[in-house]
Amino acid sequence: MASVSVPAGSSTMPPRPFPRPPLRAAILAIGLALALTAAGCGDDEDSPTTVTAPLGAGGEKLPPTTTAAAAPTPTVTTATGAPGVRQFAAPKTFFCMAAHPNQAQVTIGWSVPNATAVDVRLDGKVLHEGIRKQLPFAVPAGPPTGIGSTIVFPCRPDRTHTVKIRWRMGSSPASERTVKITKAKGA
Repeated sequence: MASVSVPAGSSTMPPRPFPRPPLRAAILAIGLALALTAAGCGDDEDSPTTVTAPLGAGGEKLPPTTTAAAAPTPTVTTATGAPGVRQFAAPKTFFCMAAHPNQAQVTIGWSVPNATAVDVRLDGKVLHEGIRKQLPFAVPAGPPTGIGSTIVFPCRPDRTHTVKIRWRMGSSPASERTVKITKAKGA
C-alpha cells in the first residue's frame, strides 16, 4: 500500500465547494419560488396581478403578464331566500339488491351550490347518515351542496316510497324536492 504525505493542518480529502452545484441550483430555485410567493402576498385580492419576467431565454425583455382575480361564487337562491336547486335527478323505480334481497337502494343526485345543510327523508322519516345495520339509512356522496346521497331501505313486494330532500342555507327557508319511487316490475 502506498503512503501519501499530507501537510500538517490539512485534510486527507481535497477541499470540495459547498454546496455542490446540483444542491446550489435547488437552493436557488427554492429561494426564487419563495421570493415570488412573498411578492404576491401583499396584493389586494380584487386587483389584477402583474408579474414581470426580466429576460427571456434569448436575453430579450418579456412583456408583463396580467391575470384577473377569480370571481367569487355567486349566491344562488330562490325568491324566498332558500338555496336554489340547480340540478336534481332521481329514479322512478328501485330493485332489490342481488347480494342482499331484503334490501333496496336508490341514488339521488343534486347540485345546490349554497346549501349548508341537507336532510334526506324516506316516507316522512329523517334518515340517519352513514352505513347502519338497521334500515333505512342514507349515505351522502358529498357535502350538502351536492353530488347526492344513496338511500338504503327494506325491499318489500309491491311497495312505493316517498323520498323528500330538504336543503337550507344557514337559517334560510328550505328548498325541497319530493319523488315517489316504486319497486320495478319483476324485481
